[in-house]
Amino acid sequence: MAFSGTMEEFDNHLMPNSLLVSYVNPPSVHELMELDGVQQVELVNERKFRIRYTDAQQVTDLLVEKSQGNQWRMSELVHEKTSLENIFSTISGKKTA
Repeated sequence: MAFSGTMEEFDNHLMPNSLLVSYVNPPSVHELMELDGVQQVELVNERKFRIRYTDAQQVTDLLVEKSQGNQWRMSELVHEKTSLENIFSTISGKKTA
């Protein structure tokens, strides 16, 4: 198995591009999609969302700000980590099950 890209490209595979956020009074998927830097919103359950972003700090700051301003009452914010299985799958060109 070999990775043919640059070290910068490899590092980009390691960087998370999503976070999990939970609210007591959750907003709609549409409200979250309207935030700058948000690429995709997945409803995990009635109070938890997986958010894919372009800029972690920008989106995190906006989520905290909007949560306070709109009384969404954020209860959890976790940046997802890339698993070793996904890293090896990506660099080897194989898909995980």
